[in-house]
Amino acid sequence: MKGLSDEIKREISYITAWVVILSAVMQGVFLILHFFGIVKWDYTAPLGNLLGAVFSVLNFVFLGFTVEAAVNKEEKQAQASIRISRILRNLMIGAVVIAGIYIPIFNVWTVALPFFFPKIGIIIRSKIMNKKSNS
Repeated sequence: MKGLSDEIKREISYITAWVVILSAVMQGVFLILHFFGIVKWDYTAPLGNLLGAVFSVLNFVFLGFTVEAAVNKEEKQAQASIRISRILRNLMIGAVVIAGIYIPIFNVWTVALPFFFPKIGIIIRSKIMNKKSNS
């Protein structure tokens, strides 16, 4: 992650930690649901989780590179590069989810759900920070 500021690297580490934690929780939930016969848990669940988690973190890394580059640009250029980055990152997410749907070695749910994990981590941190600032 050469070229990224220490702050962006910390954010990526934070998001990665939440993706790993929530991936483990998701696998646990899948195992419990499998035990009760609600879902099938086999090799496709962790493989799908791995695919989704890796690309979820990569999405955040690409966002970090975009933000770092946008800081040194004029406002209109920065907005355009951020817009293009969002489109490309959404296309990447779509391609990964489509791969999860059509490639049978992946469980589509465990591919798709990790893309929500960074947002959950961000929400949890904002709740903790609000509690600290209100204390």
